[in-house]
Amino acid sequence: MATISSSKSRKGLVCALVVSFIFSANHFCRDAPGTVEEQIARDPLLAVTPSRYGLITAVYFTPSAIVPLALGLLSSVWGVSPEAIFHCCAWISVIGNAITGVGVAKGSFATLLFGRGMVGTVYEAVDMMPLGFLPQMLPEGLWPTCSGILNTILRLGSVAAFVTLPLVYDKGGGDSGNGIRNVFIVVAMVGSTIGPLATASWFMASGRADKCFKEKQEGSIESKISQATEIETEEFVDNGASTQKNVTLKERRGLVSTVKSVPLTFWMYAFVGTALYGSVVPFWFYGSGFLQTSRGFSLRAADGIMVFLEGVICILFVPTGVLITYFRLDFVGQQWVLAVANFCVALSYILLASGAPAYFGIVSLGCSYAVSVQTFWSAFPDACPPQLASLGAGIAACFVNVGATVAPLLIGIMDESFRRELADVTMLLLLASFALVGSCIAISIVTKKEDDYNAVTDYDASQESICELNV
Repeated sequence: MATISSSKSRKGLVCALVVSFIFSANHFCRDAPGTVEEQIARDPLLAVTPSRYGLITAVYFTPSAIVPLALGLLSSVWGVSPEAIFHCCAWISVIGNAITGVGVAKGSFATLLFGRGMVGTVYEAVDMMPLGFLPQMLPEGLWPTCSGILNTILRLGSVAAFVTLPLVYDKGGGDSGNGIRNVFIVVAMVGSTIGPLATASWFMASGRADKCFKEKQEGSIESKISQATEIETEEFVDNGASTQKNVTLKERRGLVSTVKSVPLTFWMYAFVGTALYGSVVPFWFYGSGFLQTSRGFSLRAADGIMVFLEGVICILFVPTGVLITYFRLDFVGQQWVLAVANFCVALSYILLASGAPAYFGIVSLGCSYAVSVQTFWSAFPDACPPQLASLGAGIAACFVNVGATVAPLLIGIMDESFRRELADVTMLLLLASFALVGSCIAISIVTKKEDDYNAVTDYDASQESICELNV
């Protein structure tokens, strides 16, 4: 079990706590429209139709499918520190949430859309860029447990949104008063805390992320493959002169080559994130409306069920991380857990689509999702080489948002094309299909890792044979 052995490690834990509160506020703001989906549609000034609501959701996630990769390259190729990028993105989020509040207060859908798009541009960067510096600040082996705590506090932001914002709506007079405007004013206030907290974390983490390049990689399959590739690369001759030995691949490569240096296993891991987040994130925007229209729950009851879902997830994040740490699950073991959990996510949606009791399907979904997400992020340091942590964070952020961007657009089209009951069933089956794809990819990663292990074993055996012949 890891121990807190230095002041730097303690600083890392404090920084992780600060970052967790940023995550919480970030997700409070993200989930705000989902808490009042049906109510925002009834606002006469904003005139949010189902297709417009789908547009609000899509414009929030679409930039996050592109921007984090650019920011990861900015850090990994051009050397801008991930904590500095994180700091700037946090303040952009503050401004975007303020613009959103102004748009709703004035009844301007265009301003609302612009503000949500601005926040969405940096939303995933705020969530992901700490992966470029935070794991390296923590005691070795403690990341799975700490990430469980981070995920728990993060989800508490969503719980707070579903608990408080319907109350704010009712206290503001509901449809006949300023309910919807008060909701987004509160969102802007919560979002304003992200900037100062990010500044504090920036001061704590400044300069620390660069040390990730010095982290030990001995024993990993990717390291051995990389070493073998470097040995082969040194055999090339440029204008008759052999290349200098002991020069790392990263030092030789530019933009394209740096991206190419990312292991295939990591790309597959990122695709699991695409499927996982595409299967679950849209439910946070459509779940309350589904429970109201297809199951007959009131706004308060539907949001109460969504809060219950968040509670189940929050409870399981930390135990899942602790168990991963305790049993010292390697990357392959975590992928097996991820495959089974994704399959259970799909099964949960099928239960909801088949008319099973809402709480039964919600509990199943919450448990499955908690294990899936926690295992996914616990595996990040094992999936991504330390020297590519910032780029890996950017890639993962892009991939997890591809599904979260496509699914809401498809759901919006289905809402417009089918009657509501059929659209809801189709939505649940669509989300289940995303989860099944994620399960299949996770199993493929296991197969790929086993092939890599066999290749490395053969390589080591050949090197031993060469050494014996030389002797």
